[in-house]
Amino acid sequence: MKSPLREYMKGLYLGIDTFKFLSSNCEYGEIRDLLTSTEKLYIEQKLRCEKKLEELGSKVPYSAGIKSRFSETVYELKNSLKKGGEEKLKDKAKEVLLASIKVSEEFLLEYDINDDIKEFIKVMIMEYKDKINEYN
Repeated sequence: MKSPLREYMKGLYLGIDTFKFLSSNCEYGEIRDLLTSTEKLYIEQKLRCEKKLEELGSKVPYSAGIKSRFSETVYELKNSLKKGGEEKLKDKAKEVLLASIKVSEEFLLEYDINDDIKEFIKVMIMEYKDKINEYN
C-alpha cells in the first residue's frame, strides 16, 4: 500500500525544481534571494517528510515520478516564463505557492490519515502562507 505522505512528497520535488528554475531566471538580488529562500523551504519540507516516512517505515521517493498533481502547473510555468521583470517572477512564485496550498488542502480532505500527519501537513500549509506574505 502506498503511503499518502509518500505521494504528497513527490510534489515537494516539483516545488524545489520550480523555484530553482525561477531563481535561475532572476537577475534581481532581493527577488532572487526570496526565490532561493522559497526553494530552501521546499527542501526543508522534503527533509522533514523523509524523516517522517522513515519513522513510519515507508520508502522515500527520490523524484516527483510520472504522476503528479503539480505537473501541469510546472509545465505551464516553464513554458510561459521568459526573462521578465521582477513582478512577473513574484507573480509566478505566488501562483506556485497557492497551488501548493490548494493541493495540500485537497490532500487533507482526500486521504484518510492520522492526526499526526494532518498536523504535519497543516504546518506546511502555514509555511506556504507565510512565504506568500513575503512576496507582497
